[in-house]
Amino acid sequence: MLLRMKIKYVFLCLMCALAQMVRADEALNHLFSQFKAAAAFDHAFPREKVFLHLDNNAYLEGDSIWYKAYVVRASTLKPTDISRVLYVELLDAGGTVLERQLAKVDTLGGAMGCLKLQPFHRTGFYEVRAYTRAMLNWGDASCFSRVIPVFENDNNSLSIDTPDADWKLPSNAKRRFVFDGSKERNLSFY
Repeated sequence: MLLRMKIKYVFLCLMCALAQMVRADEALNHLFSQFKAAAAFDHAFPREKVFLHLDNNAYLEGDSIWYKAYVVRASTLKPTDISRVLYVELLDAGGTVLERQLAKVDTLGGAMGCLKLQPFHRTGFYEVRAYTRAMLNWGDASCFSRVIPVFENDNNSLSIDTPDADWKLPSNAKRRFVFDGSKERNLSFY
């Protein structure tokens, strides 16, 4: 009788272990299918990321903003093979595009350039944005953006203007990435 109970107990433990293995195998298969779906999505709809390395954290009126850009695939963080042109913009505190540059992205995902703060650009806060055309498919939040202060150097003292009240632009306002409809075209071959 005791031997029969031991055999039943061992058999029950083996059945429970087998059931756990089947459930673990099902969970592993489900996890693997989710991974395959994510990899297929990344292959069908690749994403890019841009980072701009600026030469300074703040600038004076009339300075140049030198930048080095890194454009990578979002899934692997390796140099992009999607885009070859990077758009870099300088915006004032009201959201007006003051300057837009097209930078050639090399095979290592890098680009570089310089934004000039013209004498008519007054002190205040400016935004530097960078994006590729492919990044616009994913919305404004996927594009690189950084706010930089521009100071006036008056007798060895720094001063900065505050944004005008007539801009009426709240701090959380979204700025659209819109290409102007001007008839003037600039064609460059890389």
